[in-house]
Formats: sequence, C-alpha cells, structure tokens
Amino acid sequence: LLVIFITAILIWYSPVLFKGYPAAHIDAEGNITIARNYSQYKFFGSESNLNVVVAPNLVKSLAQKTLLGNKITILSYSIIFNIFGQLDWNKLVVVAILIHALALVFFNITIFYLFGFKESILFSLIYILMPVIWKTVYSVGTYEFTILFFSIFTVLFFI
Repeated sequence: LLVIFITAILIWYSPVLFKGYPAAHIDAEGNITIARNYSQYKFFGSESNLNVVVAPNLVKSLAQKTLLGNKITILSYSIIFNIFGQLDWNKLVVVAILIHALALVFFNITIFYLFGFKESILFSLIYILMPVIWKTVYSVGTYEFTILFFSIFTVLFFI
C-alpha cells in the first residue's frame, strides 16, 4: 500500500515537477478562497452582492453568504488552514495529491478484499494513469474530500 501511495504521488506530481505548475486551473469554483475566509473569519462567503470577490478584511461586512453546495470541502480545507496556516497554491496542490493518493489506498484495500491481489494492483495502475483522475487531482478544491470520504465508506461497507 505504501508503494502504491508513493507511486501515485510521484506520477501525479510529475507535471508540476517538470513544468513548474499544474496543468489545470486551480480553484475554479472559489472553494479555497471561501475556505480561507472561513478559517480566518468564520464566514461562508467571498463575493459581494455585485459578484465581486472582496478583500479578506472586508469579508464580514461586504460578502454575501455563499450558496455553493460543496461545504464539506470548504470545512475540510479550513481545518487544514487552521492547523498548517495559509498555504500557497503549490502546497495546496501537494495536499490535494496526498488526499487523492490516500483515497486510492482505501479503494485499493476494498478491491483487494473483494477480488484479490492481482486485481488490486491492476486497479491501482489504471486509477493512477486515468486522465480523468489526473484532471481531478489538479482541480484543487473540488472533490478530493468527497472522493476520500467515499473511499473510506467503501472500505467500511465491504469489510
């Protein structure tokens, strides 16, 4: 499991390592910005009533409460920001890659329990090399915690 975890991290981090930046747009939905605001000001919002992102010191007075449905990502990242401080974008990509690799480990445990060793290794290789997973890994602030919690659920459900 440790080998699969490290292999996933190395392969998924390779575009950042070689290019210097991830291939996808980070925080397209604004979840990270809202998570930073929530970790500092305990307010779910980042935009004014004119759909303009307000400065962090004006969040409590000018920002509207967000209607985004993905609050578990916002709460999870705000916990990470409270523990580790405000992370820059490069560190957030590493955090997202670690979360996805951990989800892969839990999925691999489930596949190993249900089908066996060969199938779990094959599943891991396919999961690591799938382009849609690479895209999801670099879309920081979207579904990484959802995938992690779903993978934990599959382990607890099938075992």
